[in-house]
Amino acid sequence: MTVPLSLGPNPRHVSLVALPDAAVSTLFGIYDVKNAFGLMGLSRPGAGVPFHIEIVGEAEGPLGLASGVPIQVQRAVDTIETTDIVIVPSVVLGAEGWVKGRYPRLVDWARRMHGRGAMLCSACSGIFLLAETGLFDGRDATVHFSYARVFSAAYPAVPVHPDRVLVISGRHEELVSSGASTTWHDMVLYLIARYSGATDAPVDEIAWRVGYEDAAFFRRLFRRTTGLAPGAYRKRFRIADFARS
Repeated sequence: MTVPLSLGPNPRHVSLVALPDAAVSTLFGIYDVKNAFGLMGLSRPGAGVPFHIEIVGEAEGPLGLASGVPIQVQRAVDTIETTDIVIVPSVVLGAEGWVKGRYPRLVDWARRMHGRGAMLCSACSGIFLLAETGLFDGRDATVHFSYARVFSAAYPAVPVHPDRVLVISGRHEELVSSGASTTWHDMVLYLIARYSGATDAPVDEIAWRVGYEDAAFFRRLFRRTTGLAPGAYRKRFRIADFARS
């Protein structure tokens, strides 16, 4: 795989899995946040962009998601020999629930990538697909609370904790799952902190990096948008030790 020079010498390769059951909002949200370093110039000077993210799937080309919105799969998984991080976005379960065995190529590929050192991450109900690998058996995980009973029936060997926002398990903390709704933000922020360092830069510096010369105005805007001052927001959303199994 050829990586553009602008990415820096050693970016982490992120494979964001697209499948017909995927929720478009989660998939695009994860893509935008992981790609923000390049889009917004947020990398430290000389550090390069820390992540190279691609939308991957069973076949390259257009794919309709659960809502009918089409996306472009950038690479077929059969062409990817190694990757650093596999992320499965939320999937939408219909009346029939989750039907096992529909995506054997994706499951086998995810299992193979894990064997070659990749992290496996799920957003919300994306854990249904990753659980088919068998790698979460006996490992703590989380899922959207409304899917918890269905998940436990389908995968009784996986201890599931729907009350937890984020669960990090595995021998090398390489199995990551997030819970309900927008908790995928916590998962993505955890990955950024893990591989790029915690976002501990002074607020004035952050304001300048994102284009605000007046740090006081940035603070007021941030509080108006989030309901919290920047320092309080950072404290609230810092990944706590209890997230680790």
